[in-house]
Amino acid sequence: MATQQTEKSRYPSKYSPGNFVPAAQYIIEMVLEQYAHKQKRELPLQFWKLPEWDTLYKGQLRITHSLLKKYSAKAIISVVTHRRLDNIRPKWVEDLIKREQNRLNVIERANTPSEVQLRENLANLEKIREIKEVKIAERKVKPNKLSRLLEMDELL
Repeated sequence: MATQQTEKSRYPSKYSPGNFVPAAQYIIEMVLEQYAHKQKRELPLQFWKLPEWDTLYKGQLRITHSLLKKYSAKAIISVVTHRRLDNIRPKWVEDLIKREQNRLNVIERANTPSEVQLRENLANLEKIREIKEVKIAERKVKPNKLSRLLEMDELL
């Protein structure tokens, strides 16, 4: 836990007010909050220090760390939040997280231009510049009185 938000501890803790926690702790807080709600109990502040919550907390912690090695925190938090899970142990939860991770990867790839697209865009820009230069070079000036006078000056 950290009192200042850092790269590692960037999620605000509900059960340790004013502190920021790592992704695993944040996920466990959400999961155990749902567990307590289903049991019609209230999750106390700093519940992980209490013996009645300690074993459940440690079990979820191991599972959460193994999931974080495979999937992003964003995918896990999304599934836990939208499904209101009270346990992340079942296999079907990991399947949901895997699907969510794939969905997030597709969105990220769609928003990030590939090198091929960047090269094509650059080639198109170069073609447009060449066309504009050719059109500028091909422009003919209509003869007017001033241009005729300049031509006559050059002949003299």
